Amino acid sequence: MLVYALGMLSLLLINFVSAGKVDGRTPVLVLDLDGTLYEDDMLIETQIRDNCHIWGKDFDLTPDRCQEMHEKYGSTIFGVLQELNQPFAETVTEYYNRVYPFMDMRRLRKYSFTGSTDDSGYSHNSHDGDLLRSLHDFPCEIVIASNSPIFHVKRCLTRLGIANLNVSAFITPERVGGILKTDERFWKPLFDLYPKDSYQCTLIDDNGLNIEIVRSLGMHAHQITPTSGLKSCLLKFLGIFPSSNDAFQFDEAKYLKAKN
Repeated sequence: MLVYALGMLSLLLINFVSAGKVDGRTPVLVLDLDGTLYEDDMLIETQIRDNCHIWGKDFDLTPDRCQEMHEKYGSTIFGVLQELNQPFAETVTEYYNRVYPFMDMRRLRKYSFTGSTDDSGYSHNSHDGDLLRSLHDFPCEIVIASNSPIFHVKRCLTRLGIANLNVSAFITPERVGGILKTDERFWKPLFDLYPKDSYQCTLIDDNGLNIEIVRSLGMHAHQITPTSGLKSCLLKFLGIFPSSNDAFQFDEAKYLKAKN
């Protein structure tokens, strides 16, 4: 059922793109990494958080204070730079070298295998490797935009089994002067590559602050939530059902019968 649904999803996207453009513009899919391409139970984000709390002790920050900064600024590192007036380059370099290199990514290997599902229909609250591999068939350009450094992004893609995904561009902090997705300057390289008058970029991300900033810049965006996972957001990107209808459970069999 899942493989069948993913094949249908690819066909829908082919029709979606070949039928024309979105509002007269060519669609571009922009994907977050952590918490978007893999789920929370992989413990990667937990390790990032815990390592960040250890790093925060250098500035006498408690775990609660680190979390407050994360919620306010979108990341603890940006909060430290904003509130504690630390030297930019040295602080960012130390942060990435302390927080990201030594993480256990073994759980990501579950996505390297073909998933399974039952005959009860379609659930959009979780996903597996088949869904990620279906991204290979998307006939639109894909960009990965992450607050994590590029070496972490590529390690995760390898573990997820999609290291050879045709990504048109990676936008990560060290490639944009250390700024993060909550800063509109982060998105300048995206708009340089895909001018707004010709392209409609859509972000899928689990962070509400990132969703707000890109919408303010004229992008479309779908947020990963407990009731709206990656499957759901990809279907919204295809326009199969409205963004506001998060409770809707898509039934691919009924959809095909309705279309035929």
